[in-house]
Amino acid sequence: MDELDELISHSFEDIKKGSLISVLLKLAKERLNLPYTDCENEHRRYYDLLKTIKPNQKLVKMEQQTDYIGKKFILKPGKLLYYNNTHFNNDTLKDNIAENAVKKFPELIHAFLNEKEIAVLKAMVDAKGSVEKAEAAAKNKAEVEVETEAEAEVEVEKEPKKKTPKEKNGNE
Repeated sequence: MDELDELISHSFEDIKKGSLISVLLKLAKERLNLPYTDCENEHRRYYDLLKTIKPNQKLVKMEQQTDYIGKKFILKPGKLLYYNNTHFNNDTLKDNIAENAVKKFPELIHAFLNEKEIAVLKAMVDAKGSVEKAEAAAKNKAEVEVETEAEAEVEVEKEPKKKTPKEKNGNE
């Protein structure tokens, strides 16, 4: 039995009284990307959310994903959308579902990144890609320089050694 199954097998009252609160917070962070908190109401909400996810399902942190960039609706970190009896995260949420939810419940717009935040996210992803390309290019350049230095040493060894005037006089 994994930690989630064990946690869910207990009532919330048992969890808050015992040592399972740390497990609750750990699983909420790992699987739902929710922040640590001391608030009992939030603990209950985390417990309820954890009961709805599939065992071993992990939500990927937003900053690790680049496929969100083309989306019009991106949930803010730590947010889930519950719509039509289904929980959605950025991996499962499609723009048309989010758009319908916002049309029906306009206050939900605050659960999503705004245009400026999406632009910042895009810039961060682009910058990360640029940094990775620059690091790879620098590594390749360093490898080429090392090879060139090694080749130069081999060529120097192959050159015939020039005799000094003293050596020339000694051979004659």
